[in-house]
Amino acid sequence: MITELVVGFVALVATFVVYETLKVVIAQEISTRLGHLPFAILRAARRRLPEDLRQVAYDEEWMPELWAIIHRTEGLPITRFYRGVDFAISLFFAARSIAGDYEAGRKREVVVSIRVSDLFPGKTIIWEHDMRLALDRARSEFAESTDPRTRSDLQRRIELLQLHVDAFDSLPD
Repeated sequence: MITELVVGFVALVATFVVYETLKVVIAQEISTRLGHLPFAILRAARRRLPEDLRQVAYDEEWMPELWAIIHRTEGLPITRFYRGVDFAISLFFAARSIAGDYEAGRKREVVVSIRVSDLFPGKTIIWEHDMRLALDRARSEFAESTDPRTRSDLQRRIELLQLHVDAFDSLPD
């Protein structure tokens, strides 16, 4: 009788250990796979671009921007997943339009099609002129701000906008 209780207890503990281990492994597997989803969507968006535009748009603009979004939401898995997928899906659906604008030679449209919802909630800036105005506005707000957190956010905004304004300047006419 005692042997049966000991065997039963050992079996119960072993079952619990296996269950908890599987739970952790499966959760990690799901988390890892979901973390790769924005990159898979972005790769699909890349395939919608002409070969000559892939280097500029995907490798030099979209991928670094996605990494920045992922990095800014470190430790917030749901927010990171949402923002990453939101960014990637917006580019997936805009890829053909971006390619058409690029091929039509419209330098003034954002060839890299950045989604600036993180910078200016509720607004997507699609014109170079708007980017330059946003950069000037962010610089002036930075100069007037005294709150360290606000200044930090504005500095990040300024750096990102400056990267995209520089990207415009490097585009062929």
